[in-house]
Amino acid sequence: MLRRLGCVLFCSLVALLLCCLLSLKERTPAERAKAHQHLGALLRPQHNQCPPNLAIANASLSLPSRHRLFLTYRHCRNFPILLEPSQCARDTFLLLVIKSQPGHIEQRAAIRSTWGRAGSWVRGRQVKLVFLLGVAGPVPPAQLLAYESWQFDDILQWDFAEDFFNLTLKELHVQRWMAAACTQAHFILKGDDDVFIHVPNVLEFLEGRNPAQDLLVGDVIRQARPNRNTKVKYFIPFSMYRARHYPPYAGGGGYVMSQATVRRLHTAMEEAELFPIDDVFVGMCLKKLGVSPIHHAGFKTFGIQQPLNPWDPCLYKGLLLVHRLSPFEMWNMWALVTDESLKCAATPKPSPEGRGSGLKPSIFSKVGLLCLVSPLVTGFLGFLLQLLRLCFSQFGFSFLGELAHLLHLRLHQLDVIPGGYRGLIGSCREKGQCIETTGSSAPTDEWWRLPGRLLMQFSALPQELPTRSGDNENEQSSQL
Repeated sequence: MLRRLGCVLFCSLVALLLCCLLSLKERTPAERAKAHQHLGALLRPQHNQCPPNLAIANASLSLPSRHRLFLTYRHCRNFPILLEPSQCARDTFLLLVIKSQPGHIEQRAAIRSTWGRAGSWVRGRQVKLVFLLGVAGPVPPAQLLAYESWQFDDILQWDFAEDFFNLTLKELHVQRWMAAACTQAHFILKGDDDVFIHVPNVLEFLEGRNPAQDLLVGDVIRQARPNRNTKVKYFIPFSMYRARHYPPYAGGGGYVMSQATVRRLHTAMEEAELFPIDDVFVGMCLKKLGVSPIHHAGFKTFGIQQPLNPWDPCLYKGLLLVHRLSPFEMWNMWALVTDESLKCAATPKPSPEGRGSGLKPSIFSKVGLLCLVSPLVTGFLGFLLQLLRLCFSQFGFSFLGELAHLLHLRLHQLDVIPGGYRGLIGSCREKGQCIETTGSSAPTDEWWRLPGRLLMQFSALPQELPTRSGDNENEQSSQL
C-alpha cells in the first residue's frame, strides 16, 4: 500500500514539473540578447575616474562630512548608465519621471499596478513611465534589478551612489537622457516614488497647451530661507549660498514641465554649478532662464493638511498629485478612486495660482476612519499573534505556534494586499453593515464595530502575500 502511494506521489510530482516547464514562456532571441546585455552591464565593474578636489576638501574641514564629500566631488558630473529603458515612442505625450532607489521595489510595484499603468486610465494618450536610480550597495542584488529592468523596461540607473545630495546628479543625468532618447515627449512630470498622481487630471490640465512654450507647474515655494542649522539634512552653510532667500521653486515631490522648458533647463544645468538640494537647484536654473514657476493648488507636495480629510477619495479625484503615500496607502486609494460605485458631490477642481473656488470635500468622510482604524487593529492583533507563536514554540507546542503564525499571515494580508479594503467595503455595503464612502456624515452602524466585521472576513482574502519594504527615504527640500 505504501509503495503504491509513493509511486502515485512521484508520478504526480513529475507531472507537475512537466506542466510547469511547458507553461514557461519561451523567450525570443532578441529578448535573450537584451537580458544578457542588462546582466552584463551590471556584472562589469564600473570605475569612477574622477579624482577628488583635495584643495576644497582641506578648506571645508569645519563642515559636516556629507557637505565635505559633496564639495570634494562636485566637479564630477559624468557617470555611465548601468540600466536603460527603451526610447520614447514618437507620439509620447507625457513622460512620468519618478525618482526611486534600488531597494524601493514595493514602491515601484505599487506605481506600476495603480496610477502608472496604461489603458483607459490614460485616456488613449501615449504615456511612458521611467524610474531613476543610483547605486545603493549589494541589496537588492544587481541581477534582481537587471531582471526588473528587462521585465518592465522602465529602469534608468547610473553609476553614482544613492544619496540625498546626489539627487541633483539625477536631475542633470535625466536631462541628458531625455535629450538623447526622449526629445519627442510633449510634457514631463517629475516626482518621487511615494506620490499619488491622478494621471487623467494631469492630462486634462495639459490638454490644449503648447509644448513649445515655457511651462513649469507645481507646488511653488517662495521666499524660502536656507536652513543654517547644522543638525538637519537641509543645512546649507553660508559659504555655499549667501543670499537671504532661495529663488522660487516647485517642491520636488512633483511638478510638470513642457518640452520647451526641459530643453532650456538642460542647457542651464550643464552650465550651472551643482547645488545639494535638487528642487532648489532647478529653481536657480529657472531664475537664470527668466522662467517663473506657476503655483497650482492641485499639487499637494506637503500632503493633504487638516481640516481636510487626507483619506477622502473624493478629494483625490479632484487633485493632480499628492505626496507621502506608502505602497499600501497607494493601492488602497487607487482602489477607492477607481471604484465606479463611488459617488462624490460635484466640486470644482483647483486652478493654477489658486484661481477658482478650490476644493471643498467632506471633512467627515468615513473612508478615512476605515483606513486609520483597521490597520491599527490589525497591527495590534498581529503583535499578539506573534507573541503567542513565540511562547508556544518556546514551550514545545509547535502546532499551536504554527497556527498562530498562520493567523498572523491572514491578518497581514488584510493590511497589505492591493485594494484589500475595496472588496471588504463592497461586501459590507451590500449587507448594510458598513459605513458608506459618500452621503450623510452619520454611519449606518456604530463605527467601533467596523474593525471586528472586517476581521471576520479573512476567508475572502487571497493567499498570495506581497512583500513589504521600508518607508521612502527620498525626502525633498519642500520640507524647508
